[in-house]
Amino acid sequence: MEQLLESGINTFINLTEDLSGGDKLELYDPFLPSSCIIDRFPVKDVNIPTNEFMVKILDAIDAYLEVGHVPYIHCWGGIGRTGTAVGCWLIRHGHATPATVIDLLDELRLGDIEAGYRPSPETPYQLEFILDWELGK
Repeated sequence: MEQLLESGINTFINLTEDLSGGDKLELYDPFLPSSCIIDRFPVKDVNIPTNEFMVKILDAIDAYLEVGHVPYIHCWGGIGRTGTAVGCWLIRHGHATPATVIDLLDELRLGDIEAGYRPSPETPYQLEFILDWELGK
């Protein structure tokens, strides 16, 4: 947590369905300074949100970026739900196309030593969800 805060992260987009950390994700809320924001968008593990719910997630990320916040998007493993949200955000803003998004996600995850060998997104449904996402959506 200290490394994230030192790198400038001040907003946490939590995609886990364990809203308060629960038994799957260690509760980190008490360790954050009061200046940090935690925004929760629960998505069932190894699943996909509805299109409407993904738009809410992406709108929140954009709103935080617009006011100078530095968001950290995460789920439990940082692969499936996180990769799905980041992939859709990249396509939304024209940083990737459906043809290039998976290669870009792989490139962005090179620093993930533990999970770097696992594909992101994690499931065929998540992959299809990203590939169907559209610029500006």
